[in-house]
Parts: sequence; C-alpha cells; structure tokens
Amino acid sequence: MTTSEVSARGSEELRWSSFSGGLVLDCTHAGRPWRLVHSHYTVCVVHRGRADWEYRGLHFSCDPGTVYVCEPGEVHVTRRVHVPGDYTVFFLDPLAVERAAAELELLGLPHFAGKGVSRPDLWRRFASVKGLLGPTSPESLDQELTGLIATLLLETQPKASASLVKSSALYGVRDLLRERYLADPNQVVRLATIAEEVGISYHRLVHSFSRKFGVAPYEYVSLIRAQHALSELRRGPREGCPSLTAVAQQCGYSDSAHLSRSFRRYWGQTPLSVARELNPAWSGPGRAARKAIRKATLG
Repeated sequence: MTTSEVSARGSEELRWSSFSGGLVLDCTHAGRPWRLVHSHYTVCVVHRGRADWEYRGLHFSCDPGTVYVCEPGEVHVTRRVHVPGDYTVFFLDPLAVERAAAELELLGLPHFAGKGVSRPDLWRRFASVKGLLGPTSPESLDQELTGLIATLLLETQPKASASLVKSSALYGVRDLLRERYLADPNQVVRLATIAEEVGISYHRLVHSFSRKFGVAPYEYVSLIRAQHALSELRRGPREGCPSLTAVAQQCGYSDSAHLSRSFRRYWGQTPLSVARELNPAWSGPGRAARKAIRKATLG
C-alpha cells in the first residue's frame, strides 16, 4: 500500500510514500544538510535550488537537470545548501534493482557515476513522479517507478543483450489491459499477472510498453477509464446511474473526487461541465428530481 506522511520543520515539508520497490521522500522548501549512509540505491532529483555534496571523495554541486544515484554502502554529506529548494529522493531496494538488472539482461551489479546522469529527459521523467505522490494508487506509483528504474539501468549499464519485446506482443498486452478493465471496471488490472501470462519480465514489459505507446501501462488504463466515463456521461442520468457519483463508481473511480481529478488532468474541465455539454439532461432535472431518481433506484 502507498502511505504518505507530512511533517513540518519550519517551512520545510517532508512527505514519505512507499511502493513495492522501496520508499520515496519528497521535500519542499528544503534547507537542511544531510549526512547519510545509503543502505539502498538512492536516487536524488533536485527540482529547485542547489546543494554542494561530498561523495566518494569528490565535491560537486547538485543542480536540477541531473539524476544523482548513490549506491548501497556509500556515504554522502551535504556541505552547503545555497537556497531553500525542492527535491525528491527515491530509496530503491537493492534486491529489486539487481533483480531488474538481471531481467533486463545487463552485465554485473548496477554501478553509477558519482556525479550523476546528465540526461534532461531522464531528469524530467523522475521529476514528474512528484505529481503522483499523495492521492494515487500503489499500482500507478509502482509501475511508474518500475519503468524509470528500467530506463535508468538501460541507459547507464553495460548490456549483455539489447533484445526488445516484439511489437505484436506489446499490442497483445495493450488489448489485454483494455479487455480486463472493461470486463470489470472496479477491479485493479494487475500488470504483473499479465506479464506472467505472456511470458515477459515485469520490468522489461513496463519499459517496452512505455517506449512503444508513450505512456506506462497504468496510465493507459487510466486513459481508458476516462474515455469510458465520457461514454457514460454522454448517456445522461438514468435509472441505476442518476448522478456523477454513480458514474464514478461504475467506471472504477474510488469516489467522485477521483473522477474530478481525472477529468481536470485529461480534459481540463470538471465532470459536471463536461456532462452538461455532452448531454443536456445533466442540467435538466433539479436536485429534487435527481433525488427522486435515486430514491426510485434504491427501492
């Protein structure tokens, strides 16, 4: 399960989240120096500001645009924080990282340059995870970070094989994701189960799917859910589905707030405004009429 905790130290805010492969610490208005022994692979992404580090006997500045990776057993010391800033730190379970490297057919244990990976595109992808923290599903966070770990490893580690998942297999997985969702919109579509069924490792599947279609598998299901909600809204209020809350439930959203966040993200509008444009009936019945519909539906 994903958990979050916010604690304040002055203006500094720390928020912890967990996923199957480790922990995430998101820090806003940061100003403290850190001295850490890393028991995990630790990925630091600076969103705003700059800090001076000492790591492996080297002194350098950590700036936005570079992904910094500290390895298990190593120590890093923050010597100076120039301005309060924002950053996100991913503590990745060593066994999970090493297992991912093996699944991706990479050579040896993962080893990263001390001064970081200067890849703006990779930095932007890690930085985008900040938006997933908080009210999100464990599956969403887990798949996003799984894809990022795979990308990080494939871009930085020596390869034993550069084999890719065939397009036909990826199209098959895409169809399975859609079929599983439509069969029961309220179930959690488990990519790990699908990966096992089609005989592709989880990490390779997330990476290959994201590369092929431009979105992670969980995001693909989220888009299908949002499209399905549009179709339900187009049908208008009716017996068994008299309200936006009922639409949210039928489409697999946890509640109406979840539906609202989805619509604002994908369509830039509230569900009610979209509903009224798609079907005037959402504007027609007043509150009393909608209550009557719900009362008749419930018995």
